[in-house]
Amino acid sequence: DALLRELQRGGQAFFLHNRVQSIHLITEQLKELLPEARIVFAHGQMSESQLEDIMHRFLHHEIDILVATTIIESGIDIPNANTIIIHRANTFGLAQLYQIRGRVGRSTRQAYCYFLTPKKKRLSREAQERLAALQSLDELGHGFQLAIRDLEIRGAGDLLGREQSGSVISVGFDLYTKILDEAIHHLTGEELSQEVLLEPEVKIEADAFLPPEYIPDIQERMVIYQRLSALRNEADANMMREELEDRFGSLSTSAEQLLSIMTFRGQLKQYGVARCEISEEKFSCAFAPSAPVDIQKALTLVRANSKKYRIGSNDSITVHDTKLRKGSLQQTFDRVFQLLDSMSS
Repeated sequence: DALLRELQRGGQAFFLHNRVQSIHLITEQLKELLPEARIVFAHGQMSESQLEDIMHRFLHHEIDILVATTIIESGIDIPNANTIIIHRANTFGLAQLYQIRGRVGRSTRQAYCYFLTPKKKRLSREAQERLAALQSLDELGHGFQLAIRDLEIRGAGDLLGREQSGSVISVGFDLYTKILDEAIHHLTGEELSQEVLLEPEVKIEADAFLPPEYIPDIQERMVIYQRLSALRNEADANMMREELEDRFGSLSTSAEQLLSIMTFRGQLKQYGVARCEISEEKFSCAFAPSAPVDIQKALTLVRANSKKYRIGSNDSITVHDTKLRKGSLQQTFDRVFQLLDSMSS
C-alpha cells in the first residue's frame, strides 16, 4: 500500500534491505507484489559502472523502486523519491536510521518513512528505545536532541555515560568540555592555551546569517550557529559546507558569507587577534596580551608607510586600503592574513 500510494502520485521509492546475499530475493518478492512497477536492486559489491547506470536511471525516473543496501545512506538527493521502507530497522543504529530517513523529503512533497521490524517481544530493549526515540522526534530539526538521546541510550564510558550525562545536558556539551578542559589543566598544573580561551570579535558589514527558509527549525539553526563558532580552518569549513549542502541544499549567499566569516574568525585565534573590524577602506586588528606579534616587525611596517599603517592605543593596528571595497570577502580576509603573517614572531 505504501509503495502503491507513492507510485500513484508519480513518485519513486527506496526499499532498504542491508543484506547483499538476499537482496535479489527481496527484489523478486516485491516484483511479485507489484508487477506493474519497475524495480531494480543495487549494492556496494557492484562495479562502479553498474551503480552509476542504475542511479542514472533512477534519477531520470526509469526505475520506480530502488532496492538497496546502506549505500544510499548519504550523498544522494532524489527529490522525486519520497517514500522509504527500511527492512529490519531494529538492526540499525539510531543516528544511522535518522540519516537514512533523510534520504526522502528532499522536496515540497509529503514524505513517508516506514520501519519494518520483527514482533516487539523479539526486539532487544535498546532496539525498542532507539525506535521509540526516533518515532517521538518526528519534526524537522531534531537532530541534536536525537544525538543526546542516543548518548543516553548507549552511554559513552564513565565520563559521559549514564552517571554523568545529567551534567552534560544541564550546561550543554560544548560548555561542559570547556569546563572539563580547564579543570584538567588546573589539576595537572599545565597552562591552558590562550588560543583555546580566545573568542575573536569580528565586525564587518555583510549579510551573514542562516535564513529561516533554509533551516526552518529554530533549534536546529541554533545548533548550526554553535557549530559554526567552533570552526578553526578551511578543512573544518569544507566539511561543514558538505554537510549543510547534503542536509539542506545549496547555501544561500548569506549562509555562504556566514561560513566564510566564521572560518575567518576561527583562523584569527592562532594570531592572537581579539577584535577585527573591517570597513570599505580600512581594517584594524586588536591583539590579546599573549598574541605572537613581533613588535619590531610591526614598528618597521608602520615607519615604512605611516599613511597606510597606524598603531592604536588599544594594542591595535589599523590598515588603510582602498582596494578593500573592490575585492571579494575572501580577498579581504587574505589581506588581513598577509598583514598578520608579516608581523608574526
